[in-house]
Amino acid sequence: LEDPVTFVGGHPWAVVVDHERDTIGFGPQPDRDAGDGVASGVVEQVGDDLHVVLVHPEIPWNTGSVGRTCLAAGAQLHLIEPLGFSLSERAVRRSGLDYWVRVAPRIWPDWASLELALPSLGEPSFFSADAERAFWDVDCGARTVLVFGGESSGFPSAIRERWRHRLVGVPMADPALRSVTAQMTTLGVE
Repeated sequence: LEDPVTFVGGHPWAVVVDHERDTIGFGPQPDRDAGDGVASGVVEQVGDDLHVVLVHPEIPWNTGSVGRTCLAAGAQLHLIEPLGFSLSERAVRRSGLDYWVRVAPRIWPDWASLELALPSLGEPSFFSADAERAFWDVDCGARTVLVFGGESSGFPSAIRERWRHRLVGVPMADPALRSVTAQMTTLGVE
């Protein structure tokens, strides 16, 4: 292979495939123009650099898919109550989420609790269908927080208004689509 490392995706954060070490990780793409070596961008585990927040998620299968994506990428999943489903052991097992204990989501009792911690987590981007700018146009910091609203109604109006300056969207070729799922968006970002 010409390059020992492949970055999948055009965003500064990307899935990293290290062909020499036979590992897959997630991390920032190195700035090749600044002289960074390709291998310097390899990250085997993100740790605290990437957070995915689901505000009032309603559908357990969607949340499970996002959790699986977070687990694969090394991102921390945060769930804001109320949830539209139970996280009891029995309910999680019935949904086929046998890996859920490894996802280890942080559960927050309400948005206000997470919002207080937001500065320590990173730079937030709030995904919304009515955003005026694309996520790809946002300069993400070293620590990034991807925030998604509930499946049927998006963000509560108070969150949307307070964070309007941080609303971002995912450009879609078909304008008739209402939205893409959080899982698909996190896959695209990652």
